[in-house]
Amino acid sequence: MAEKNSRTVSSGRTATTLMAYAQLEIDNSSTCIPRLCKFSIIRVVLNRAIDGGDSNGIVVAVKIQNNKRTFRCCEISLQQDGTLDAPVSLQYLITYPHYFKRDINKVLIYIQRRKNRPMIGYKTLAHGEVNLNEFNYPFKLRRKTS
Repeated sequence: MAEKNSRTVSSGRTATTLMAYAQLEIDNSSTCIPRLCKFSIIRVVLNRAIDGGDSNGIVVAVKIQNNKRTFRCCEISLQQDGTLDAPVSLQYLITYPHYFKRDINKVLIYIQRRKNRPMIGYKTLAHGEVNLNEFNYPFKLRRKTS
C-alpha cells in the first residue's frame, strides 16, 4: 500500500489532500473476485459542535468491511465555534475482495476525533456506509469464435 499525505492552500484556507492506494488480500474462493473501488471526498461539513470538550480537530477514516486496515487522513482543524465547512481532496483507490451473494461488500466512512488518553485511539462521532453491491460494474464477455 502506498499512501501520500500533504496540505495545500485553497482560497485562504488550508485544504487537506490525501491519495491512498491499497491492494487488500483476495480470497481464492469461487465466490470472490478482485474489484477496484475508486472514490473522492471533496468537502466535509459539520453543522453543529462536536461533543468531547477540548477537541479541535477531526479525522476522516475509510475502511472496507471485514478488513482490519483503516485509512485516515491527517487532522482537519475545526472553526472556533466547533463547526466545520472545509474543502478537502481525499482520493481513495482500493482493490478489494468482492463476494457474491454476501452482504459484506461495504465501504465504511467515519468522522473521528482523537481520544484524550495516553494510549492513542479514536472516538467515532459519525459514520456512513456505501454498499458496493448496488453498483453495476461494466465488463464485457468475449466469445471466441472459430
